[in-house]
Amino acid sequence: MSRYKAIDCHGLVLPIMLLISSQALAVEDVATASNMQHHTCNWLIEVKRTNTWLERDQRERIKMGELFLTAKKNGTAVNQEERKAISERMHATDAILQGELEDLVARCGWPTTTEFGDKAPQYAATIVQHASLEFQLKYEPLMRASANANELPKRLWATLDDRIRVRKNLPQRYGTQLKTDGPELTLWPIEDEEHLDERRAEVDMVPVPICAYLGMFDQPIKYKKCEWGAPVTAP
Repeated sequence: MSRYKAIDCHGLVLPIMLLISSQALAVEDVATASNMQHHTCNWLIEVKRTNTWLERDQRERIKMGELFLTAKKNGTAVNQEERKAISERMHATDAILQGELEDLVARCGWPTTTEFGDKAPQYAATIVQHASLEFQLKYEPLMRASANANELPKRLWATLDDRIRVRKNLPQRYGTQLKTDGPELTLWPIEDEEHLDERRAEVDMVPVPICAYLGMFDQPIKYKKCEWGAPVTAP
């Protein structure tokens, strides 16, 4: 077993590939089903429901973050019973949201900005980000097609692509995922490092330069191309 542990950088609101034939078939099948079943969509009800997705997805994750921050602030160990309870509620909520997304896609197709507004596509992407690898692989082709059609921010698909690659122990392409290496945090290995910032620009990552992205973290992230000097203190 690897001594490295992957870090999911976008689990909170702070800041692998399938065969091509299977991907094309999945997109075509869902698109066909969507065209046939759009008449089953009650757009008012659908949008009211999808607009709740992010708050429900984040509710227990925020509590988990607060639990760790409190323990760090007080210099105490994390309450493991409370951690377990939060984790169980979080996974239960994830399962419900994944079911709602599957139901929506079956009846209405993958949510697009054109039909649902800005929120639903991004919230749906968040649900996929927090799902199992099997679930992610199922919906990655739809998210990629939606991003290519400008119906979903490309950076959300790119983050999913990185997560899938990490889960398959492959190098990431966009630099969104970290790992622990003993007491240090570092980037998960990068494919074709020389062109990393170019790829980040292609998918509208914010910020584009990888070193600027790493600078957003309070804790230094070890990466050979980014130099950490003396700590910067507020005036």
